[in-house]
Amino acid sequence: MFLRLAALTALALAPSQALAQWNEARTNHFIIYSKQKPDALRAYATELERFDSAVRAVRQMKDPPPTSTSRLTLYTLRDSQEVSNVTGIGGIAGVYFGRASGPVSFANSEPKRDRWDLDGRTVFFHEYLHHLMLQDATAAYPTWMVEGYAEFFAPAELLPDGSVEFGEPPHYRGAWLRLLRGMSLPDMLGASIIRLPTRNGFPSTAAAGCSPIIWRSSRRGAGKRPSM
Repeated sequence: MFLRLAALTALALAPSQALAQWNEARTNHFIIYSKQKPDALRAYATELERFDSAVRAVRQMKDPPPTSTSRLTLYTLRDSQEVSNVTGIGGIAGVYFGRASGPVSFANSEPKRDRWDLDGRTVFFHEYLHHLMLQDATAAYPTWMVEGYAEFFAPAELLPDGSVEFGEPPHYRGAWLRLLRGMSLPDMLGASIIRLPTRNGFPSTAAAGCSPIIWRSSRRGAGKRPSM
């Protein structure tokens, strides 16, 4: 993995941030701008590359050499409120923009406090799956599959031995799922990105629909989570 760190002092996302020092990390797949200290940013960039490699292995994706527009530019911000302030989109914890000039994503840096908490890394993993599916798209995927794949891979476990484990339930959606009174199959399969049924519970419901597809194509043995 190629990794280069650099300090930036003039990266202005908003007037209030203009004087803040930002650091830059470049890897094979990412250009990351963050206020994290160099050692923390290096560890974060390494985690993102581990995730990328594991998803590509499970989905049997090719990994072509990076180009000037293939790397995803990621801005890691303090919290969800700062993400909303910078992007101008209210009520979001992270977002991905696919652009011809190069993809861009904004994510928060909030840590996971307990199993029910949605942390910034999980948010970015969800958004990054949208990016990878666009890179590997051979057809137009329905919304339930786009959101379901992203939700399946998002709560990945990066284990101390260097492996990455997929298949953990998205506990952070628990409250929303408990409030659901059921979602019919036509509602799930007919959903569009413009109008998602029970918006916050939809990704997890869609992930349940995608799980058999992912397990069948990637598992190495019955009853074993796909992992790398």
